[in-house]
Amino acid sequence: MVRRAVVAGVRVAPLVISLLGSVHCRATGAGERSLKDGDGGLAPPSVARAAAPLDATGTIYPRDVPPHPRATRLCQVLHGGAARRKAECCGGEPSTFLESTCARVVAASLHAKTVEFDDAAVDACASAMNDAVNGCGWVTPSAAPAPDTCQRLLHGTLEQGSVCRSSLECRGNLHCEGVSATKTGTCTAPGAEGAGCGTHVDVLATYVLDRGLATTHPFCADFCSLAGHRCEGAPKVGAPCVASVNCAPSQSCVAGHCSAAPPARRGESCAAAPCADGLRCVEKVCAPRAATGEACSSDWDCSVGGCVRGAGGDGVCEAKCTANLDALHASARGTSMRLPLVAHPGGIER
Repeated sequence: MVRRAVVAGVRVAPLVISLLGSVHCRATGAGERSLKDGDGGLAPPSVARAAAPLDATGTIYPRDVPPHPRATRLCQVLHGGAARRKAECCGGEPSTFLESTCARVVAASLHAKTVEFDDAAVDACASAMNDAVNGCGWVTPSAAPAPDTCQRLLHGTLEQGSVCRSSLECRGNLHCEGVSATKTGTCTAPGAEGAGCGTHVDVLATYVLDRGLATTHPFCADFCSLAGHRCEGAPKVGAPCVASVNCAPSQSCVAGHCSAAPPARRGESCAAAPCADGLRCVEKVCAPRAATGEACSSDWDCSVGGCVRGAGGDGVCEAKCTANLDALHASARGTSMRLPLVAHPGGIER
């Protein structure tokens, strides 16, 4: 079952952060290498400091990383085609920000030899992305889709104890402990109970649309509590919960308690159990999410695209080029800043 992060009852859509600065790590240890050689090669190592800003702007990826053709190709597949297709559907010029920033960040890791990937896997991802952005129904204000074929493309080369800028640079199930948008970390094994977790920012994973760090590079040997941001033992069946992320990976949150019962399948009752991934609860029965052109009440109802409301207030699943900001506009006229949002992998709707 696919698990999605829930924050204050709101499923959070992908967040992309643009950052500058860098350090380059090697699998042989904590050596920092420069990307400023004239031929784009790597200079001799110097002493690197984990958990510290690496350049004058206090960030970990530089502005002047030499282009790398394989990074350019990967990021064109992940972002370029979707940006051009979205511009065709919504009008205007395609945005190049995500593609170019992705290419810079990935190039830094490729030059430093801290990640590797299979070009054949990128070709398969390209085919999946072409299918995912076919037509206009998929369009939302959020980032490009991330098909399963495009997941887990990067494989780290750094051993335990090496300075890193992303968990994707670490071998096996090691994670980059202490990493943030402005500080490097150290490749570390999953933590024991009491270790911190669930607060890091992984720039590389964000730009390559990798959604699986919690399972492929776990911060905890057992369970990361998003309530206390500490590693804990896995919750037992019957433990109190607010959402399924408060329960063990094999459990669901049912009526405020963690349950080992499988999620309800299509056609089964969802009165007392959540629906399986890809389904929605309609009149207490699990049903497929609405296809393009079908009625909806929120973005969550739509299998692709977003819920766009017409003049009469009725919603239909279709391309959604801009976010709905009515709640923000209303808050400016009143005293409340409450935002009744329902987040969705494809956007945010009231």
